[in-house]
Amino acid sequence: MNPYSMRETRLFTNKLRNALVAKLDAIDAYEQYADDAGARDVLRPILSDEKKHFGVILNLLREYDPEENVPETAGGPEPALFSRDAGQTKTDGGVLPGITGLIKNELESVVFFEELAMAIPYRDIRETLFLIGKDEKKHTERLISLLPGYGREENAVFE
Repeated sequence: MNPYSMRETRLFTNKLRNALVAKLDAIDAYEQYADDAGARDVLRPILSDEKKHFGVILNLLREYDPEENVPETAGGPEPALFSRDAGQTKTDGGVLPGITGLIKNELESVVFFEELAMAIPYRDIRETLFLIGKDEKKHTERLISLLPGYGREENAVFE
């Protein structure tokens, strides 16, 4: 039996929905730069992590909100969550603004997931969200490692 009221349960399941929105934003952002030759070795694994995070959070939402149950496809395999091609390289403004934007988003994600974890009463969800926050910290460091390779002359602060 759920020890929390319907209202409390709705509040934290809606927070999980906000987390899904954040993950979709991250996936869209990483897909814009994932095929950049100078950054693909860093960005593609992070993009993969973001997609995994989305799936983990979606499964938690489905577990704690029975109304969030997606009907199975009739007789066929479940459709892929992310099937569009990556490789839409962003051309307006170059890669450096994109990478710095990704770093900003990762830093915001750390705060978001840690605060979210502290606000949710269920231990399994808290632990999962803290792990996602830990991954976001790793992503930040990996992204920062790309900065010296972009805009070296005008961005000496990155060296």
